[in-house]
Amino acid sequence: MPVQISQTSGTNRQSDQEQVPVRDSVIRSNLLDLGCVDRIDIMVIPVLLGAGTPLLPPPYSPTKLKLLSNRVYRSGRLSVAYEVQY
Repeated sequence: MPVQISQTSGTNRQSDQEQVPVRDSVIRSNLLDLGCVDRIDIMVIPVLLGAGTPLLPPPYSPTKLKLLSNRVYRSGRLSVAYEVQY
């Protein structure tokens, strides 16, 4: 599942923002553990798969997230954006 990971630098978070799609769950987990992630954007596409695909592989550290926005599309897709709080 591709997830947009945003890392910002400097004091102006809006203009210095860089988004990188990260598909590998191990890399996502490592970036979170290292404190390199400021925001996570997720697109949820409902499909019946059985077990599903985890965003992070176990074991993972609990991460506090603040919901920034959400949007539900007519197709049933859902996009959500979270700010990572360390």
